[in-house]
Amino acid sequence: KEAKEDDLEEEECEKEAKEDVESEEDWDTDLETEDSRKVYDPTGKAKYLEICQTCGVTPVSYFIRHMNDSELSLMHHGLGPKGAKAVALSLASNISVVKLNLSDNWLNGDGTAVVAEMLRENCYISDVDLSENRLGKKGAKALSAVLHENTTLVTLKLSGNELNDQAAKYLADALLTNNKLESLDLSHNAFGESAGKSVSLAVASIGSLLESEVGTELRKRISQWIKSSVCYSMLMHLFSTVNCLRSSFLLQDRTQCICKLM
Repeated sequence: KEAKEDDLEEEECEKEAKEDVESEEDWDTDLETEDSRKVYDPTGKAKYLEICQTCGVTPVSYFIRHMNDSELSLMHHGLGPKGAKAVALSLASNISVVKLNLSDNWLNGDGTAVVAEMLRENCYISDVDLSENRLGKKGAKALSAVLHENTTLVTLKLSGNELNDQAAKYLADALLTNNKLESLDLSHNAFGESAGKSVSLAVASIGSLLESEVGTELRKRISQWIKSSVCYSMLMHLFSTVNCLRSSFLLQDRTQCICKLM
């Protein structure tokens, strides 16, 4: 009888052990299933295709093929605001692209806003061309908000974007706090006298802008305002003060910048 009870106890222990093993196997399978769903996507390709489907836009095959390039040019692709959103969201975590050209894509203010938000998160892109996109005041405001925080962007091209005096004010305010931007293209926009004043004060106050291609019209406005105020002496004084701490090469570049503005 005792032997029979021992056999029953042994069978019960074996049954419990088997159940524990099956339970552990099921647990491991659950983990493997969960991990298999998390696909490593360093370029953002999978995310881009998913967003395109959600937004109802056709994926740009050129973009997919060149997401690993250091220089990415998507000029003249007709992205529009929705297409720009798909591109921008997928580039937020991209670590390959450092130079991005989105010129002539009809981004408008909405498309520019999502690109600006991407630049807030991406810390690799240092050169951006948003020329000929009709950014307007909304786009300028979105970019200026990012320029207050971004420490990566070195070159920004905003030529031909129907930017007015209010847009210039947004950008000028951002330049006062941004110490990384070295090249800014504001040519071929709709600036007036007020823009000349705003940009003049901003360029005079910052210490990093080595090149400012403002275009003929804005240069004329800046020159008019400088000649009718004490800004010229202030401009020369501040540029000299900043550059006395730098090399003669930078001083030469700074002098050339002043000539451009005049």
